[in-house]
Amino acid sequence: MRTNSKIIILLLGILFFSVSCSEDYFDVDTTRRLTADDAATVMETDPAKLTGFVDAIYNMMVQYDLVSTSHDAFGYMSIMHSTDMMTEDIVMAKLHWFSYDYLHDNREWTYRRTNVNWTYLYTVISSANNVLGMTDPATTSADVLKYRGQVLALRGMAYFYLIQLYQQVYPVVNGGQDLPGIPLYYASNEEGKENLLGRAPVSQVLAQIEEDLTSAVDALESAPTRASKNNIDYSVANGLLARYYMLVQKWPEAHAAATEALKNYSVQPASNLSDGFMNIGNSEWMWGYDHNSETTTL
Repeated sequence: MRTNSKIIILLLGILFFSVSCSEDYFDVDTTRRLTADDAATVMETDPAKLTGFVDAIYNMMVQYDLVSTSHDAFGYMSIMHSTDMMTEDIVMAKLHWFSYDYLHDNREWTYRRTNVNWTYLYTVISSANNVLGMTDPATTSADVLKYRGQVLALRGMAYFYLIQLYQQVYPVVNGGQDLPGIPLYYASNEEGKENLLGRAPVSQVLAQIEEDLTSAVDALESAPTRASKNNIDYSVANGLLARYYMLVQKWPEAHAAATEALKNYSVQPASNLSDGFMNIGNSEWMWGYDHNSETTTL
């Protein structure tokens, strides 16, 4: 019994000594965090750290199950396909996953398509704002501007689709009524910008799209060569800007932006027209996601 008592006393002493010596481990400053200014300093010093944040946006844009596990919800391309189905130059020969889009019957606020479009595009905006908030808006570093340009283009593109999906643009473009548009969200370090949680006027949304896309073009003009066609570069940003100018009927500006976008591209030869348009290396293709067996949704 005496031996057991000595062992217990010894263990208690060791435990007390360990706890008393390690009390500093419990002295945690819960207010310490990486501020926006700290993040900007870190990213300015080592811009490569932004790669993961930007690539994550591109990966999310081709994600299959972000909002829904249905076969017609596979990211950005499903949004493009569903809106193509609503145009007048598509003929539907048989029923398929996008039939309700073709019939303009997939638009109620409770429907999957509305939820998918809204969630995907605002996730792009939120993620873009996160990157912008980690960088200095006044930076002159070409390596940092490469990332800022990409996310500005992505944010402008997301607003470009949202305003067309959820409001009519043409009244304000043609000098008519300025209708309620969509919410606008900004990065934490964008001075003079306040989040508009309600429906910002269409004119304000269009102005923000133009500001984002022109800023993207400026940022990417002298940026280093992109790693792959997965990433937006100067040409792609000009292509997106040209689309915006066509939307608002600024035809000379659209022509200028499109001409700039095509400077480094050539029309593929007729001999390649039968290749199935399945190769991202196609000389005409400016931007795309190079899918593999792990990322495909088939």
